[in-house]
Amino acid sequence: MEINRYFVDMDLQAEKYLLIEELMKVQDIKMITQLKTILHNRDQVIAYEADGQPITESQMRSDILEAKERIKSGQYTTQEDLEREAENW
Repeated sequence: MEINRYFVDMDLQAEKYLLIEELMKVQDIKMITQLKTILHNRDQVIAYEADGQPITESQMRSDILEAKERIKSGQYTTQEDLEREAENW
């Protein structure tokens, strides 16, 4: 079992070096920033905004809870309201 652990560790090290080599080729500061966010963020990135900003799982959950609260308080627009509004465009 110890031999298998050795090979897994070596494969991991090799993957890290390959990643470093690829990272050294990156010239886009936005990509570097996104990678840093991913590496330093303990919360898993599950999506991205249209502008490339990461959305973490906790952010998504928070947004969903806020949306539910807005619905409970009546702060929403129905499909019918949108369709009526679109008729006036």
